[in-house]
Amino acid sequence: MKKIAILALAVSVVAFSSVLAVAQPQAGDVGVFADTAGTQSTMVVAPGFFNFYVVGFDLVTGIKAIEYSLTNDIGYLVQSLTLVGPLPTNFGTNTDVAASTGACVDGNGVVVLATYAAASFTPPPADATICIGPFSNSSFSPAVPGLSDCTDTLVPFGVAQNGSPAHPDGCLVLNATDGGPVATESTSFGGVKARF
Repeated sequence: MKKIAILALAVSVVAFSSVLAVAQPQAGDVGVFADTAGTQSTMVVAPGFFNFYVVGFDLVTGIKAIEYSLTNDIGYLVQSLTLVGPLPTNFGTNTDVAASTGACVDGNGVVVLATYAAASFTPPPADATICIGPFSNSSFSPAVPGLSDCTDTLVPFGVAQNGSPAHPDGCLVLNATDGGPVATESTSFGGVKARF
């Protein structure tokens, strides 16, 4: 009987994890995430301090400058902003960013373009979002977030798809009501059985 219960549990875990979407950004995409790997598009936030990240995926060989904006519908206060590059200079604001990296920065793989330390003095409402968008005085037409590579070529960002139709792409969802996309974990039946 115990083996049947474990088998039923293993089957339901596999079936459930295949129903939930997993964020799958493509090369050239950028989004707002709760982690530096760009895998967590939801976060529980209570009043207090929290960090979030603007993350790019296989952008270009070299990044010389970036431009984007972030929505702030919930009234979070940016305590600090750390931008990519050895000597970054921001010509915008903390949420309307146009920044030089200070040198040519490698854009291959997962790149943390910005690290935000923020504070919220009231709990954000359920399903509140922090979304990426174009810089207010965009270099692109139509206006989109993007970068300048090391040859001064403008390259627009794609928007990272978070894998959930309930959440807008390129956004970090705060206090999500549906739990959001979750990562899956590969294991064998013996591995599942060993957990019980």
